[in-house]
Amino acid sequence: MNNMKIIKEYVLEQKNLIKKTVEKYQINKKLVIIQSVSDGATNAYVKGKCKDCDEVGIAHEVIRLDESAHDIDYLVNLIKKLNIDETVGGIIVQLPLFDGWDVERVQNAIDPRLDIDGFHKLTKFLPATPRGMIDYLKDNDFTFTGKNAVVIGRSEIVGRPMAKILLDLNMNVTITHSKTTNSDLRHYLENADLVVIAIGKANFLDKTYKFKENAVILDVGISRIDGHLVGDCENDVQRPDRDGADLQRHEDLCGCASPDAAEACGEDARVWRLSSRECPSTGSAMARTDTSEASSCSSRTSARTSGRPTTSEAGRSTG
Repeated sequence: MNNMKIIKEYVLEQKNLIKKTVEKYQINKKLVIIQSVSDGATNAYVKGKCKDCDEVGIAHEVIRLDESAHDIDYLVNLIKKLNIDETVGGIIVQLPLFDGWDVERVQNAIDPRLDIDGFHKLTKFLPATPRGMIDYLKDNDFTFTGKNAVVIGRSEIVGRPMAKILLDLNMNVTITHSKTTNSDLRHYLENADLVVIAIGKANFLDKTYKFKENAVILDVGISRIDGHLVGDCENDVQRPDRDGADLQRHEDLCGCASPDAAEACGEDARVWRLSSRECPSTGSAMARTDTSEASSCSSRTSARTSGRPTTSEAGRSTG
């Protein structure tokens, strides 16, 4: 996987295709997003989805619930009204819901034809976040058959559906969770060709973990620390000690031609940023991924590949 497409480029391509489709078929129905819980991560998801809609020309509406004024029956009845609203083309109930609310009841109240997230038991759609990851991997000609995959997290949103999809693609799939011992987890990770993590624990995978060369890590977790959004995987988790090869990658990016210059620059040559910046040592333009700047959208996933000088940010979703 030495030629993984930078995720920003991939997402832009997909948005352009969607925009052309919206224009071609004159799609004028709106996406309705219903939000109950209001916290940093949830607000970021909703904001990202609205931004995506604006960029591709899809009308959208956000309905925010108040726990003190609304109950689950209100939400179910609201969904039923939206199901028959001719102006509505899709419905998303943003998770999590308020404590004690029956998630399955709410999800199954949505007309399967309007179920954007793909959670209804009769839906014909794959869950959005796993689908986004699979599409990105396929676009990069990732080989699924016979390869080892480790899915960290068993949520109904990401972990379980992702594991099923990977099984259907003939991968050898291991699901780990809160009861998996750390020694077992490390063993599984050392033999994994693909790692998907979605547990919402900031920087859970750190530099103490070892991975196969060229293993791909999809970081789908999101947490907020000191006002910044961070993932389940440390940004430089696969960075080796600096050496000649690492320096060469750095030089390819920003022109630092000596170990001292590269060290002074302080930029990790293995990581790319969503927006360009200059190397402080040479003034040359570099690219580097910074999770704190990551905006959120419905199918964002951060793809990290060990043994190569790129990190791709497509986004994160809890699960």
